[in-house]
Amino acid sequence: MNPLPKLPSTGCFKDILAHVPSDASAAGVIGSAISVARLFAAHIDAVAAVEHSDARHGTADASASGLQTIVAFEDTAGAAAGTLLQFEAAAKQAGLSYGKRLIADHSDKVDRMLARASRLYDVSIIAQPDPATVNTAQPQAMLFDSGRPVILIPRAHRTGIALDRIGVCWDGGRYAARALHDAMPLLELAGCIDIIAINEPGARLEASAEALASYLARRRLNARVEQPKADHLGIYHAIMVAAAEAGTKLLVMGGYGHSKAGRFVLGGVTRDALKEMSLPTFMSF
Repeated sequence: MNPLPKLPSTGCFKDILAHVPSDASAAGVIGSAISVARLFAAHIDAVAAVEHSDARHGTADASASGLQTIVAFEDTAGAAAGTLLQFEAAAKQAGLSYGKRLIADHSDKVDRMLARASRLYDVSIIAQPDPATVNTAQPQAMLFDSGRPVILIPRAHRTGIALDRIGVCWDGGRYAARALHDAMPLLELAGCIDIIAINEPGARLEASAEALASYLARRRLNARVEQPKADHLGIYHAIMVAAAEAGTKLLVMGGYGHSKAGRFVLGGVTRDALKEMSLPTFMSF
């Protein structure tokens, strides 16, 4: 029996924001952002952000350390501007509608600016956070405070995003459900969807992996269920093993965290994902 044709798409990404870092990981962010924008003929804006302190704001004294700080900031800003030029060249070659912007401010202001800006986009594409990076703003607020989904690109990734096989991490919870529905424009283009349900109880639940497979099948999407067990190495390790065995190219998962004492505390699986990811990962908080 021939498979039923897919139903018409119910949504798409028309406005995309890419946070372009000023290091080697920029290539993966740019390539991924361009590949997603081409799928939907979307407009894409790129932003590069650089942090500065009051010393970099022109109030530094003329000491050697003050001058070194200013020089370091100028070098970082120059590198960020260079990555925006790389993005511009790629967007022009792809024939996309695009814009670009370089911002420099205190870290807290940069965070707020990035979060507020990203709320007006369908999805943001950012590099996997790097705790070792200094003098360059990290897009943490785009993850936790924008209210919009993100696609995280592993720092070692250098190409675009392929949709021939997408893995959906599923536990039937609200965070997984939000990620699923936010990612639907991509899922509707997938060659195959692997539903990865770790340690799912044997009893059938309304939001079980099998129920999700039926839901996707009604949308004429090709889905299958994987139910690996997490061993002592942890849930995220089990997810990555299942994804590797399936040949997954993009992972979809819900992110979990909460604010505590003025800082954002991540759930264990989310923390492991941000630290260890090796696949582009669509994530909603």
